[in-house]
Amino acid sequence: MTGKRTERRDLIVNTASSTRTIAFLGDYLPRKCGIATFTSDLLGAVAAHRPRSHCFAVPVNDIEGCYRYPDVVRFEI
Repeated sequence: MTGKRTERRDLIVNTASSTRTIAFLGDYLPRKCGIATFTSDLLGAVAAHRPRSHCFAVPVNDIEGCYRYPDVVRFEI
């Protein structure tokens, strides 16, 4: 094979996202597990980075009753 190298250049797109509502599906605090902590932290980080977007959580319950979720939780599965 001849020695021609193909270089890939990543392009950065500087356009605003039209996404205004973002749902995070997964476990959520106060459930005590790593996924719940991760989902909560991720939602907080995205909401802080995109203050015009509406972020909310949709947690998956593992018990018959329900947890006392914060206001950011809109629905439960």
